[in-house]
Order: sequence, then structure tokens, then C-alpha cells
Amino acid sequence: MTDVRERDGHRCILCEKGAGEVHHVISRGRKKAYPEVNDEHNLVTLCPDCHRKVANQAGRFECLEYLIGLYGREWYLQREPWAQVLRRGNAGG
Repeated sequence: MTDVRERDGHRCILCEKGAGEVHHVISRGRKKAYPEVNDEHNLVTLCPDCHRKVANQAGRFECLEYLIGLYGREWYLQREPWAQVLRRGNAGG
């Protein structure tokens, strides 16, 4: 997870404050069904305040949009539940 913090410049991807927390866009609890949850494609760096705020669908979408900017949309469109987050986000939340 250190690589994720380095990738994000040790800053919150949402507010750009210094950050040290790593957030799983798709919950770690879904690892059995989706082993990729610990992959860099699913992790972002957040400050504690933003980490508390992104627990909802809109927050997941915002984090996912950041990751798409880094890795491209194709990876996410081909995998559930990431594609599901994108569909809901594009529908307005």
C-alpha cells in the first residue's frame, strides 16, 4: 500500500491535503468474490476527513473517476462491481 501513497504523492486525491490513509473503492469485505480489491486499480489515498465522507455511492464514483484517469476506463468496464459503480455514478448517483 506504500506504492499507492507514493503514486498519489502522499496527498488526498479529493482535497489534496497530506494523507496517509488508503481507501478501497470496492470494500475489502468483497475480496472472496473479487480478489482484485487489494490491487492498485482499487486503492486511493485519502485524508481522514475525506475517508469518512466517501463511504457512499457518490464517494466511490469520485474515487473511481480518479483511478480511471490513471489506468483507463476499459479495466473497470470489464469488471463487476466497478462497472456497476460507474453505471450508477453516470446515472447521477
